[in-house]
Amino acid sequence: MVGKRKHGGDGRGCRANSKDKKAKTEQEPVPDGERGFLIVGPRCQDALRGAKDFRLWLEVEADLAAAQSGDGAEKSASLGAAAVVSTPVAAGLDAELAELREGGPQSRRLLCVGMVCKRTAFLRAQDERDVPSSMVSRFLGPAAEKRFVSRFADQVLPVDASCKPRLEAFSALAREALAPH
Repeated sequence: MVGKRKHGGDGRGCRANSKDKKAKTEQEPVPDGERGFLIVGPRCQDALRGAKDFRLWLEVEADLAAAQSGDGAEKSASLGAAAVVSTPVAAGLDAELAELREGGPQSRRLLCVGMVCKRTAFLRAQDERDVPSSMVSRFLGPAAEKRFVSRFADQVLPVDASCKPRLEAFSALAREALAPH
């Protein structure tokens, strides 16, 4: 059987180039202080779908809560909505369209980062006013009017702060988080 390649497929046998291995294992560094939500699903694709469902649900629920408290009209006026609409849903849609026209993904309130480990997706909270643990207790707690239900997301876990897996960084984060208690 002349001409068959070995198992590596590249003519060099089973051993891959060490430079190729380094390029595959190097990932962009995760910044400290990320806040958001971990969405756990039965499979990886389900976790990503659950993160998308949760992002859309949170944006709608937060907009409705802001509209009911009277902040929705001020927000849409400040974003430069062209027409004044009397319903809170339409005002929210106008405000969202104005936001999307102004910027890309960085202007969104919540951004799906992707998979962080097996069956777990991360949804980043980009607004400083959004504290994930308070949002979960407000929108998903026992006193919530409408609960989040998705066939794709098994669990939603809030992440108020994060750090690199180093002893110094973890100790500093623990001191900061436990100081008020």
